[in-house]
Amino acid sequence: MVTWAVRAYGWRVAGVTAALLLVTAPWDSRTDAVGVFAAAPVLIWYAVFARTAGRGMLVGAVLTGLMGWMVVPRALGWTGRWLVPSLGDTLTWYPWLTAGICLLGARVGRSRPNNRERRDWGWPGAIGLAALSLVALCATCPGWWLVDLDRPPPGDEGLFPMPAGLAVRHGEGCGSGGCWRTAVVTGARADARLRTHLAGRGYRLRPDTGWAGEFDAVARHRTGVLIPHHVWLGYAATPDGAVRLVWTVEPAIDL
Repeated sequence: MVTWAVRAYGWRVAGVTAALLLVTAPWDSRTDAVGVFAAAPVLIWYAVFARTAGRGMLVGAVLTGLMGWMVVPRALGWTGRWLVPSLGDTLTWYPWLTAGICLLGARVGRSRPNNRERRDWGWPGAIGLAALSLVALCATCPGWWLVDLDRPPPGDEGLFPMPAGLAVRHGEGCGSGGCWRTAVVTGARADARLRTHLAGRGYRLRPDTGWAGEFDAVARHRTGVLIPHHVWLGYAATPDGAVRLVWTVEPAIDL
């Protein structure tokens, strides 16, 4: 009995566990909620639609890889237009793509005539998953729009944690043009160490030619495949050796 249970469900448990560990790792403070949403197609696939270990784990691996791509690079603070999906990508076209993968996996499984179990559930189950993904899309996409248009203070945006030995004093504010966050960084060689830290996080500083000369340098950090996510960072070194940072998020769609 135990052997049968392990053979029948062990690979499902392994697939689900791997997915949950990947998206709930302590990448940053805001990864878990997005990760659970991104993991939903993987969990549904293993729980409802996968029937045999071979094909079930193959499709599950594709879904898990796509899920990891949605969550991990952004959580690690990576940058790049085509390499790092944005939160907007996760909440818009990702549900459609995963529904298509599951639909294809279900259809291929059903097309094999020697598998009676697969013939029995076939299209109804796949259509159910597509409908569930559509519901998720309809529920989350407006939410993303509301969050985007409301323009709350930005998150850490890959800036933290700071190098060891540097102290940080945080702040934030909002105005007619949106919201922003600030950080005053102090410590030995704060300017040089912070410039190296920012370069490693994808923030390429250049001289400030706008923003009324308020900063010594500015940087633009861009992620997103179809839905862009732009972070503008202002950088100013003070005479007492501290560094002042100000960053804000540019709306993906400016109405």
